[in-house]
Amino acid sequence: MTEANRERTSFPERPPAFTYQTTRPRVLRPATTALHCERVPLHQVAEQYGTPLFVYSASAIRDRVREFKIAFRQVPHTLCYSVKANPNLRLLKMLASEGCGFDVVSGGELERVLRASRRSASRTVFSGVGKTEQEILHALKAQILLFNVESESELWKLAECSGRQRVRAPIALRVNPDVSADTHPYISTGLRQHKFGIPIEEARTLYARAGGTRHLRIAGVSVHIGSQITDVRSFAAAMHRVATVAELCEMAPSLLPDASAEACRSAALDLVRVAAVKGFIALHPREAARPAGGGEPRSLRSGSVVEAVACT
Repeated sequence: MTEANRERTSFPERPPAFTYQTTRPRVLRPATTALHCERVPLHQVAEQYGTPLFVYSASAIRDRVREFKIAFRQVPHTLCYSVKANPNLRLLKMLASEGCGFDVVSGGELERVLRASRRSASRTVFSGVGKTEQEILHALKAQILLFNVESESELWKLAECSGRQRVRAPIALRVNPDVSADTHPYISTGLRQHKFGIPIEEARTLYARAGGTRHLRIAGVSVHIGSQITDVRSFAAAMHRVATVAELCEMAPSLLPDASAEACRSAALDLVRVAAVKGFIALHPREAARPAGGGEPRSLRSGSVVEAVACT
């Protein structure tokens, strides 16, 4: 075994920014190899702050954000960080400074976003089941970007709250596309039996009813099929299903009165393109600029899946 092979065996590769580095020898101090975050020896950080200790690489996170921005540069989008992945306030402030929006699933998470950056409210999406009346009123007051509505009962609760506030709540129904994510069953959410979201066959009727409600404003369609997805085709299948059930071009006169049929068709195609790009970047974040249709993706590399950022 060569010296290089011995080093690789002793010091396995880590995610980007977490690497083993060897210090230069000094007088009475031999060269040592230690785990670093960027250029900071982690043993020194542990000695200073104690353990257990969570350490995050700002450069690695910024790099991921840039990769997503590059991937979606040709599609109008809002890049939203899922706060449930890590609600650290310093992290949220840094992501806000990078122009990111946020995806929250509770009033507590929304409050953390507002503390990190009050201006980020206009780029915040409120998802999740079981939103309370107090949480909805708080989000309406903050003037968030969008409510992802999980059920019919939630829709009418939101309409009641927005009517009380004399505002129009921007909504997207979470549609269950009945599409397999080809992932672990415990983190798969896109099939009918998973009971997440509104059944695809009921979505059009509910959209029509919401469109006729004074205090609701239809602003999109929401879909979530699972986590740790390694096949781009799952994203594409879900987006094709959602674009079909929404039938944006046919719904334009009643739901989007200011939009032309051609614009709606374009929006539907954008959904499919976003799905393809998102699927590819989840597999290969280091090659995000490569066109989504540029061939079959290679096998998934260890540590390459980006989970914490969602696009709406």
